Amino acid sequence: MKRPIPAARLVSYGLGMVFYASGACLATKAALGLTPVTSVSYVLSLSSGLSLGTVMLLYNVFMLLVERAVYGKDFQRRVYLQLPLIIVFSGIVDIFVYRFRELTPVGLPARCAVFAIALILMALGITGTICGNFIPLPAEGVVQAFVFWLKTDFSPTKLAHDCTLVAATLVLSLLFLGYVEGIQIGTLVAALSLGPLSRMCIGIVQPVVHRLDCRAESV
Repeated sequence: MKRPIPAARLVSYGLGMVFYASGACLATKAALGLTPVTSVSYVLSLSSGLSLGTVMLLYNVFMLLVERAVYGKDFQRRVYLQLPLIIVFSGIVDIFVYRFRELTPVGLPARCAVFAIALILMALGITGTICGNFIPLPAEGVVQAFVFWLKTDFSPTKLAHDCTLVAATLVLSLLFLGYVEGIQIGTLVAALSLGPLSRMCIGIVQPVVHRLDCRAESV
């Protein structure tokens, strides 16, 4: 009989989704650029009139189908657990879109401050989901699928995936909006800073989650 997932890991994963969703939504208000994963959904949201959460849901479902195709016969049914997770995540995104609807930072310093807070929140989000060690959302799971299929390392595969998303964002924004949206200096800053920020936070949070897990198992 499989042991249930420790509560500390579930809490960490849940908080991770909340933090990441809030950071991603906050970054859209700074208007300094978005992460590659968010930028595609943001452009499609602007061009279609659908909410950001709805587009992210559709995007993640598409990524789940890509995972299914890439893994082929090696696809594990547990990956379908991503579906309820992305439904919850998309709902959280739309909640924060609504909460931040009146936020309009004026001037470059204010926009930079909002973007910095967004980066910290997203880093905490990445930390929470990694320390939760449950199951990745499709946007990251598809990278792991290509790592499995191509027999490559995660970092270069992730970089290639992000570059593809940036290119897709440029094409889609020019095609549907007539101008470049979602890709600015903040996109580069996010790409360079989220990794180090997340690693620093993981070094602090992961031991705490592990201790709580061990304490729960000993009870």
